[in-house]
Amino acid sequence: MVPSRLLVIAILLLSPMLTLGAERTVSLQGQPDVRVWVFSPRDAGSGPWPLAVLIPAGSGQEYAVRAQFWLGREMTKRGWVVAVPGSPEGLSFVGDSENNISQVIGELQKDSTIRNGKTLLLGVSSGGSSALEIASKNPIAYYGVIAVPGRIKQSGPLPELEGLPVFLRIAEKDYFRWHKQMADITQRLESAGARLDASLVPDAKHVIKVKLDELDRWLDTLEH
Repeated sequence: MVPSRLLVIAILLLSPMLTLGAERTVSLQGQPDVRVWVFSPRDAGSGPWPLAVLIPAGSGQEYAVRAQFWLGREMTKRGWVVAVPGSPEGLSFVGDSENNISQVIGELQKDSTIRNGKTLLLGVSSGGSSALEIASKNPIAYYGVIAVPGRIKQSGPLPELEGLPVFLRIAEKDYFRWHKQMADITQRLESAGARLDASLVPDAKHVIKVKLDELDRWLDTLEH
């Protein structure tokens, strides 16, 4: 979770950017409708573009979506259409409800400007952890995962990840002590077959600043 003061600052900074997105409502089978903010890339032609889904941290309510959109903004600059589902209270995208996100993706890919097939999953903090969990259930459905930060919440061995690319960054001084789990996280991901690019971010305490040149090099390795 991100401290509330930082959330307020991030909302004030990012609100102008968020107004550029198109809001859609996606109906799920037997679940409340999901509001999805969709942001198309600029100066990248008319599509179809590859899809990246940003899994929001915390409750998934709008304030959290706004606070984490810096990552989505960087991806739209790189030619991805970014979708951010805002979860209604009580609706999850993980655990027994991971099919919710696949339904959202399926509905979005009916748009002619969005490429069919694999999707990239993004997440910040608990959103990064959720992105890792979702992808682990069906790794062939995803280009990869960007978790900045993220951790493995599941206990026990992970399923076979079949070369799933993972870009993972965790704060060196994480106030949730996620850095203490780094060796275990990397070992479990690699043992399960992930193609892992992982490192600690010096002097950071949870909210991290990703080196964009490192992210760009990782994105260049994806088959999209």
